[in-house]
Amino acid sequence: MNNFKNLYKVSNEKKELYVCRRNILKNKKMSDISLITNTCIGGRLYHDYNHMFLSPTIDLYIKPNDFVKFCCNLKEYLEAPLIEEKNIKIKNFVVGRLKDIKIYFSHTNYTFEIAKDNWERRKRRINYDNIIVIATDRCTLDEDPKRCSDFTVQ
Repeated sequence: MNNFKNLYKVSNEKKELYVCRRNILKNKKMSDISLITNTCIGGRLYHDYNHMFLSPTIDLYIKPNDFVKFCCNLKEYLEAPLIEEKNIKIKNFVVGRLKDIKIYFSHTNYTFEIAKDNWERRKRRINYDNIIVIATDRCTLDEDPKRCSDFTVQ
């Protein structure tokens, strides 16, 4: 149990950073924020706050390593055409590709055309001056659970 408690110890510097970030967020309007996410959490937050989607990353999944690449080169990837991956069949997902990154669209019975239309419309709304990135390393689809996290609780 002591090992578990140690996971939550945070340095004073990190505490100050968290307080600073919380204060920044308190002063921002949710209606101006573009949430760039690798899971459906962005869509859930926009729904909860009843705001327009200011991000194309709604109702989808991007694998963690690909998501880091995507965020590090956001404009470059958003300028690339979204192409359908017809050879990938995963139940309840339509799969698209931006350059070398696969995007798994979910939560509706999309066709690729609907997913692409939503993507294109929403990416034009991004507020590049007010982006929050939310990522998770949760395992899904065909990923090996051993690759999803470097830490384990014993």
